[in-house]
Amino acid sequence: MRMSSTPLELGTVCRKIHTVLAGSKATRRAEEHGLIDANGMREIWRDLDHCWQELDAMKHMSDQDNLRRSEVVQYVHAWQVSRYFKLSFSICLIELL
Repeated sequence: MRMSSTPLELGTVCRKIHTVLAGSKATRRAEEHGLIDANGMREIWRDLDHCWQELDAMKHMSDQDNLRRSEVVQYVHAWQVSRYFKLSFSICLIELL
């Protein structure tokens, strides 16, 4: 079921963000060379885009009645807002490096 798997995928992306930006290897790379893992960041952006598209697709499922559709839209928006703020925080971390 996508409604439960997409948040799990987002959790995985959040762990990747931490690893790429704040993990021990990332910290060493930043201290020694002033760099971040560009490939890791590309992968994160790709995964975030995929999750965002999955959430948007949930809003447009046609086999729902109005009440159920409203609940799904509320659920999707809550995840999108939550991830938007976490992503904004990650971008701030990048700028600090």
